[in-house]
Amino acid sequence: MIGTMWHGRIDASLMGGQGGILILSSGAWPGGALKTDFGEILIDLSQRIYTLSRPLVDNQVQFGIPVPNDPALLGVHYFAQGLVYGRVQSLCNALEISIGEDLRNNNP
Repeated sequence: MIGTMWHGRIDASLMGGQGGILILSSGAWPGGALKTDFGEILIDLSQRIYTLSRPLVDNQVQFGIPVPNDPALLGVHYFAQGLVYGRVQSLCNALEISIGEDLRNNNP
């Protein structure tokens, strides 16, 4: 929602590690996926607009990204994918995120 924080979480309980990286892109990978030694890249890295690195705490990596209070963002789609790093590196599933309105209190 515009004017709020978008929160994401990676559950790394099956792989462990030291931390995680979240990459936000304005596009999906052309053609579906790029296979690597770490898994499949599902977002277009050439359209990367935001990158966050956070430590692993209790087998989870928590992320928060501020969403500007800009009505021009309504309906815009972004793509996010995470990577857990440590003993091994592993790409996570990707998400398509659609920016919407906060309708709880009539806030645009």
